[in-house]
Amino acid sequence: MMKLRVSDITTVLLCHSIDVLLRLSLIHFTFADEICKGVPDSTCRCKTESGHVLDLSPLVNTTAYPLFYNVTATSDHALYSYKPCGPMTVPVGDMNSPCHNVAVCQVSHDGIVNIGNFDPVHFMYETETKSLYIQYTAGNKTTKVYLVCSTVEKSLTVKGETATNSTIYDMTLHTKYACLSKDGSPKIGLSVGSILLILFFVGVLIYMVGGIVLLRCVRGARGFEQIPNYDFWLDFPVLVKDGVMFVTRGCKAESDRTYDQI
Repeated sequence: MMKLRVSDITTVLLCHSIDVLLRLSLIHFTFADEICKGVPDSTCRCKTESGHVLDLSPLVNTTAYPLFYNVTATSDHALYSYKPCGPMTVPVGDMNSPCHNVAVCQVSHDGIVNIGNFDPVHFMYETETKSLYIQYTAGNKTTKVYLVCSTVEKSLTVKGETATNSTIYDMTLHTKYACLSKDGSPKIGLSVGSILLILFFVGVLIYMVGGIVLLRCVRGARGFEQIPNYDFWLDFPVLVKDGVMFVTRGCKAESDRTYDQI
């Protein structure tokens, strides 16, 4: 007959917990890998094979004004203007400007440069970063506007030139309209991971506060003795070390350490 030690039970539970977290991560990345393809005759909508839609059209304004005007880039410190879903002119009203009826414009000491026509527009997917972006082109210049689902109405951060004398420019658009939904309307909600984290920390708070109150008021505990299961938490670093060693062995226990022969 064999007896399993408490530390070994802990390592087994740790191994299974890691397995569950990995499975949840796979679920998340599987959803993130879903590619959104541009909708014909639209410069601001894309649709996935599962029917989810990303629609930036609520950001459209019917004037020639940029949606974002003269945003300073972090890399080259030039000024960038951007308008999704339609043409703009920088400076506004200057019909002779190089940036007349464009989507993206750069203003630097070298002058005003069109770095992205408003049409055609290509929704692209970057496998390395698992990111969706809109690609605009103008001659040999390419601008990538990465789309980030957010709770804000609209916010643009500009990196600018990806390298010195580069013809590729990077921007990131944070907006609630970059969130995929079934009917095209933005739906902002907590992810499964966020809900699990909230439940975890609420549980820890209830456990600690409730335990301290109980031990102090009922048993008259003081100091460190008020901490629930103090002996366990004192040994916790050692248990974590055992768990890590257990996982690195592929969740296979060593027979001479796992069981006591009786």
